[in-house]
Amino acid sequence: QADGQARSWHPDGGQKAQVTLKMGEVIKQKFWEEGEKPAEAAALAKQEESPGE
Repeated sequence: QADGQARSWHPDGGQKAQVTLKMGEVIKQKFWEEGEKPAEAAALAKQEESPGE
């Protein structure tokens, strides 16, 4: 059972998904629409995690 991350990409080269594993179980997963940039989604997710900042 592994710890780590797995990623997949859309045909246009943009990131499609990222999954974080701990002891072989999925503990976090993120998905992006085709054409969306992961950096934009990460910035939005960070804002959601830290409301009021």
